[in-house]
Amino acid sequence: MAKHSPEPWTPTANGIEDANGEIVLTDQSDSLLSEVNKERILACVNAAKGIPTETLEKLARESSEARARATRPLPQSPPIAAQGTQT
Repeated sequence: MAKHSPEPWTPTANGIEDANGEIVLTDQSDSLLSEVNKERILACVNAAKGIPTETLEKLARESSEARARATRPLPQSPPIAAQGTQT
């Protein structure tokens, strides 16, 4: 199995390089490599240093499933009758 490029990744004038100084992304190789995306990529990769990819994938799945559950509408309960009222 191939290993990913070692952290930390750092920004360069033309993209992103790994801990060995190897370019991992260039502005020319990815038209979406805006400054905002570059900052997010760097933050994510460097925060995940030492965490196996399989663990990250599992956490991402679990997080996605939890988000889906949390945003589902709650079932509606029947109204509760006021106490002390006579019928």
